[in-house]
Amino acid sequence: MPRRKGPGPDGKPLPDGLFWDGKRYRIQPRPGMKRESAGTHKGRALALLRRRRRELETGTPSADIQLRASTIDALAKLYFDDHKNPFESAWAARSRGQYDKWLSPAIGSLTPSDLTPPMLLKVLTTPYKAKKLAAATVGNLNGTLSTIFEHGRFLGLVEDNPCQRLKGKLPSKRKQERPCYTDAETVVLLSDLRIPAEWRVFYSLQAFTGMRCGEAAGRRFADYDRSAPGLGSLHVHSQYDDRRLKTADGDNLRERIVPVHPKLAAILAEWKLSGFAACYGRKPSDSDFIVPDARTMHALTSGIVSKRAPKDCATVELKCKGMHGLRRFFITYARAGGAPKDMVERVTHNAKGDIIDVYTSAEVWPAMCEAVRCLRVQWSEWTRERTQAK
Repeated sequence: MPRRKGPGPDGKPLPDGLFWDGKRYRIQPRPGMKRESAGTHKGRALALLRRRRRELETGTPSADIQLRASTIDALAKLYFDDHKNPFESAWAARSRGQYDKWLSPAIGSLTPSDLTPPMLLKVLTTPYKAKKLAAATVGNLNGTLSTIFEHGRFLGLVEDNPCQRLKGKLPSKRKQERPCYTDAETVVLLSDLRIPAEWRVFYSLQAFTGMRCGEAAGRRFADYDRSAPGLGSLHVHSQYDDRRLKTADGDNLRERIVPVHPKLAAILAEWKLSGFAACYGRKPSDSDFIVPDARTMHALTSGIVSKRAPKDCATVELKCKGMHGLRRFFITYARAGGAPKDMVERVTHNAKGDIIDVYTSAEVWPAMCEAVRCLRVQWSEWTRERTQAK
């Protein structure tokens, strides 16, 4: 067995993987693993070291958690296993696929201590230079791996996080163009009969409230309160299939109440009265999603929503402005109509603290309703096109 520098208590060199800290022996079956206490008897410490190495070689490690992080893949499995619940950590569920595709084949078999910052930088930037990854995805991959290593540090399995030393060395994210639909384009998306009725309603939810796609997909009829003072209200407390809101943090759900634009109120009334049944074959209940997946009657998924807008835009010969194009339409045109920026933000962004008590506030709710009323579109044009189509 190769020798290692550093004497034991008797002054003699110690075998590779065995250490003396001045009080007891410690073993390290593989480089990068946390050292395990092995007592004060050298023979028993060596026997434990041999047993741990056999366990690693045969794939039957002991219950000791440190042996489950012998590779980066094993460390990643520990992290993802602790974050299996998508309602608690949707980020972990989404990032697992990126890790498996881009990181695991390149570095998964390495021990955590073998991964150096230059090596990681090469792994991340090579596909970027080959135009296989965007700068934002490179940053996401580094963030995913950094979270995995931090989880390992919390468990006491690794001592260093090489991802933290790549600051300033990764490709810069280009400032994305954030176009919004014009009022004329929005009219087409909300009224053109070549677009299925359920998707016109879905786009209306976004256009008149500024909700994100997931928030619109997660709305049920029970969330709509027509008795709210001023305008009706939508309770935005979840996204796709009752998952937590995008910016929810722990027990802070960051809910919000959104005023319902008069035109959206008319659309929802017609939809509940006859449109829903014509589309799905039965009358809606309060527990139904306003726009469900026709195959399951569950909430629309992010995959369905992201693929639908480009398809509908192509049908009506419009350029697709992305999943948030209608959200940006609401923000842009409400402010252009005179809505104060802070009120528009209250409508479109989740509350920083407790949910706004819209029914007792003497100032905030009326101001939010007025901000929503500031949104004006070419309704005469819309009405004329719908009448001609019918």
